[in-house]
Amino acid sequence: DYIMVTLNKKRGFTLVELLAVIAILGMIAVIVIPSVTKTIKRAERETFESHIRGIIRATTYEFKNLEMIGEILPETIYTFENGTETSNVAGSKLEYDGDAIQNGVVKINSDGKVSLALYNDDWCATKKYTSNNIEITDTQSCNIPEFADNSGANKPELVQGMTPIIWNGTDWVETTNVEDPYEQDWYDYSTKKWANAKTQDGSFWVWIPRYGYQIATNYHTSTAGTVNIKFLKLKTNMASDYTTVATTPTYSGISQTNYALHPAFNFGGEILGFWVAKFEPSGTANDINVVPNVESLRRMTIGEQFDAALAMKNNSKYGWTSSQVDTHMMKNDEWGAVAYLSKSVYGANEEIWINNSNTFTTGCAGSSVSASTYSGCQNKYHTETGQKASTTHNIYGIYDMSGGAYEYTSAYVSNGHSNLTAYGQSIINANDKYKNVYSIGTTDTAQNNYGANANIFGDAVYETSALGAGSSTSWYGDYASMPFSASPWFHRGGHYYNTSTTGVFNFVSENGVANGHLFSFRPVIVAS
Repeated sequence: DYIMVTLNKKRGFTLVELLAVIAILGMIAVIVIPSVTKTIKRAERETFESHIRGIIRATTYEFKNLEMIGEILPETIYTFENGTETSNVAGSKLEYDGDAIQNGVVKINSDGKVSLALYNDDWCATKKYTSNNIEITDTQSCNIPEFADNSGANKPELVQGMTPIIWNGTDWVETTNVEDPYEQDWYDYSTKKWANAKTQDGSFWVWIPRYGYQIATNYHTSTAGTVNIKFLKLKTNMASDYTTVATTPTYSGISQTNYALHPAFNFGGEILGFWVAKFEPSGTANDINVVPNVESLRRMTIGEQFDAALAMKNNSKYGWTSSQVDTHMMKNDEWGAVAYLSKSVYGANEEIWINNSNTFTTGCAGSSVSASTYSGCQNKYHTETGQKASTTHNIYGIYDMSGGAYEYTSAYVSNGHSNLTAYGQSIINANDKYKNVYSIGTTDTAQNNYGANANIFGDAVYETSALGAGSSTSWYGDYASMPFSASPWFHRGGHYYNTSTTGVFNFVSENGVANGHLFSFRPVIVAS
């Protein structure tokens, strides 16, 4: 008999079956893994955003601590570099939960508002002062925002009736994009784009922000030197680089050894800055305009000009109320503030071209820096050549400060001459903030009066000239003649026919009379 034996054999997957299983697993992976990856990425993003919100809370908490101990700066900055945190306030540190932020900046302004740009290997967060939204992107596509103006200049102080304007290439247009420091296109002092505004009547004004200055070379010489500028935070002496400038300058030889607060930014109290008429004024004493391509306003005594500038605050045509502004005639120190800014890297940093129009047309320029007289307007202010007569050598600066008409300033040597009261009684009687008063020398001569006021600074007189006795000894060969005797008043800028002796560093003595058609002036606005 045969014995039947059955062997049980284990049967494995065939190759076809194995490939089918792999294919199915692949299909599952294609479906599941992206979903899992997205979930992980979303969770990481949410964790990062939560972390950033914690940092904002920590920043706000630290701001309250600094407020309690009086350590509030115009801007408190926390910088993160490769995980290490530093601050511009000694001892201040953000206490927050979670991993250390690797790189970026957190800023909190004096109003307690926070802006930031923070990132790690995977994620980037940005937030603006003016928004509560946090924008989260991957680090590779991170767009770290920059301030539109990196100079540190104070934001222009607008009053009712003032509209910010920018040049679009063919015309001035209103810009509403002025609040957000990341996006505003109104001004950029770091690129010589000074802030311009129009009042309700169409008059043009230019903002001069608070700053400290240093005449680094050629102090008190006839050779144009170097002017360094540090814009100051709010109404303080703290610069945008967080150094503090002095209240008065010090000198060594022909160099100013420190930075000093420019005196024009104390107008009966500390101010953020001031507005200057972009052109010499036009119209009438009771209806002043500040516009280009018209005949400038003249034929007035210095006192009449002073009164007309003061009265502008009460004129409703500009759109403001009298309680919002202080209008006045430009002083010597305010003239100097414009001159020094123009001679810095934030201005033309070259000689300003002459307005050579013998028709006293505002905003004109000659065909060269010291061009001879022209009948009419040789180059209008908006043309490429016309812009050379601007303090920035572009359309955003101030015009007619070299040539055009002579410009009286509210400044005089207090020598007791009858021409002070005969032609400028209202200035003599005015509050000190409206005038610059200079001492008389041992004898009332131009050079003695010049030497007696060697300690006056910021006005582009002694600091930027070698002599004051009636010669071309100011920077760029501008004329220098200190007031004395029957000519106790200052006028600035030169005249359309003065060619090479005109300029922003020109100063000359005068008796204060209307003197036919030769003398204009310059209105200034300070926000109240």
